[in-house]
Amino acid sequence: MKIAFPDEMKTIDKETIEMGIPSLVLMESASVEVMNVIIERYRGKIVILCGPGNNGGDGYALARRLLINGYDVVVYSWKSPKSKDCIYNHDLFTKTGGEIKNLDDNTSLASDLKDAQVIVDGLFGTGFKGTLPSDIIDLFNIINSCKCSRVAIDISSGVNGNTGEVNQTAFMADVTITFGLSKFGHYLQPGRYYTGELIIKNIGFPERIMEKYAKSECIDLELAKRLIPDRYPWEHKGSYGKVLIVGGSENYTGAPLMAAQGALLSGCGKVITYTPKNAQAVIRNNIPQVIAYGSKDINLNEDDLPAAKNLLKDIDVLVIGPGIGRKDETKSFVLELIENAAEVSSIKVLIDADGLHAIKDEMCLLKKDDHTVLTPHPGEFSKLTGKRIDELINNIELVRKYADKWQTTLILKGSTSIISDRFKNVRLNITGNTGLAKGGSGDLLSGTIGAFMAQNMNCYDATSLGSYIMGKAAEMTDVNPRSCTTQNVIGAYSKVFNLLK
Repeated sequence: MKIAFPDEMKTIDKETIEMGIPSLVLMESASVEVMNVIIERYRGKIVILCGPGNNGGDGYALARRLLINGYDVVVYSWKSPKSKDCIYNHDLFTKTGGEIKNLDDNTSLASDLKDAQVIVDGLFGTGFKGTLPSDIIDLFNIINSCKCSRVAIDISSGVNGNTGEVNQTAFMADVTITFGLSKFGHYLQPGRYYTGELIIKNIGFPERIMEKYAKSECIDLELAKRLIPDRYPWEHKGSYGKVLIVGGSENYTGAPLMAAQGALLSGCGKVITYTPKNAQAVIRNNIPQVIAYGSKDINLNEDDLPAAKNLLKDIDVLVIGPGIGRKDETKSFVLELIENAAEVSSIKVLIDADGLHAIKDEMCLLKKDDHTVLTPHPGEFSKLTGKRIDELINNIELVRKYADKWQTTLILKGSTSIISDRFKNVRLNITGNTGLAKGGSGDLLSGTIGAFMAQNMNCYDATSLGSYIMGKAAEMTDVNPRSCTTQNVIGAYSKVFNLLK
């Protein structure tokens, strides 16, 4: 599913108008789409809040249509209309017999909000940035605690359409109806929280114009179905790739196990692990299908290099880092093994967890040309880049910048994960829930992505699909997110693959 930055949508809107579709026609179509949603779902008194720009113009046009159709509509304006189309629809609403009240009329407003079944937000559009005016903050604090339904036009006022950022508060929508394409702010937190159910309506934008300017995607079921590799009856385990997972340490014996489970359950033909002896025992006792090699020690070190290097001779993907620890001798082992893997042209490398800690000062060792995936969470990404965590969260351009700089596929993990590649393409993954906010999720993800890399997928597609599948599995478990464990998520993988048939 294509998504757009507000400026991209503005360009699409402009080019559509220049093509010959008047802006008032687009605004009228938008009002019809919002009205249809409201008529289908709600009854009773409707309060519409209108700002001075085109978002307010949508609100006035909506109010006129609802009034004509016999609905009890009350309109409140915040400041006088400024945009040409907003002025037109403001005046047309009053000529139709509509009454417009001022948001400063606190007595009337309190009464109308008390009686409202639906409150519609048409105050600020997708170009909003910064902090809401103090009177609107106070208003939203009241509205967001109301028991009525709340509908946002295009985007919830107070949400940054580029980043999802919210300062203090925003309109808490139950439903948001957006036009043409969804915006990044609908999916990036906390904007996603304030968006509610998102409904996307094309109000007249030609597909060719949207395709021309909007290149980014949100991974949905349709895209996942296109990405998943085919499996044919005549194929064998060699057809589905070989993944070597290197990880584990004295205190983290389960991490490579979960990575191996992710790889095995995502269709990899052969999963091999190289771990300390204590982690080797855990793997052998839980998944006998995995070929588990082990060190003589409880932490991996340079003495393990000959055995680990030997395993590189017959694999497609190296997944390194899950639970591997940060001891100096382990770091030396990690760097040398990554360097050796880089010398084998056929091997792709995924670096996760403490593998990222080891590589942070040696990024020159990374394989280029669609051969490397990095999977940091915000804390790890902060250490890789030297940036503060608050600078990184939801920063699409920064993820793009470093994917390009390092010539890798990069996923910044979060409730909305941002994925970019060496060509600066961007995808968002929004599947998942708080059940994944526990240890082991990152390990499972690294093995899942590694499996798809081994099945001849490019790194960007493999990362996109792996992220979608793990998140979707978390959603499809029968376990409450509070009680959900990685094993519960693993147990739902088959359900997700059945969806993708």
